[in-house]
Amino acid sequence: MARLNYIPPFTGTVGPVTIYYMREKYFVRTRSSLTAKRVKKDPAFRNFMKHADWMAVASPIASAVYWQVPPPFRKKSLFRKLVGQAQTWLKYGWKASDVYEYLLQQYAGVQVIAEEEPPTPLRKHVGGRGGSANATIKNLSENDECFELRAWRQRDKQFRVQYCRPMAPYDRIRGLPFPA
Repeated sequence: MARLNYIPPFTGTVGPVTIYYMREKYFVRTRSSLTAKRVKKDPAFRNFMKHADWMAVASPIASAVYWQVPPPFRKKSLFRKLVGQAQTWLKYGWKASDVYEYLLQQYAGVQVIAEEEPPTPLRKHVGGRGGSANATIKNLSENDECFELRAWRQRDKQFRVQYCRPMAPYDRIRGLPFPA
């Protein structure tokens, strides 16, 4: 990427060169081989598109909740937090309406009667080292707005550690269970 010191006759892509305007300056770079069609169809970008789909649902939910929060508390960081939490709950299989009602109750202070309650929080860990994952839950109160989300993430992590370990090569061949 090179900066141009003059105003070019065009912006866009012509041949092997792309000229664009950014931060009140003109830049030139080589043409990218990546196209929108490839990103949407190529299996290499499947995970990226899955996350983009979650973001497409999470962002309007977060926006609707954000505008119902009292004006003194509206900040860009709050919106980003709402989007992140909405995307996480969608990732774990919640319906969009349930995510909306949950976030509305947590951040806007609006009581909504939902059909399904959010997952019950874990019991607080009493012992252990200070740097463990359980220590973060130990220091949270049940009234903390992120308690359920962190508890859910910890349960998910424990499940993945316990049940998603790769099998040793000899176990795959013989079809034996995981070693103890």
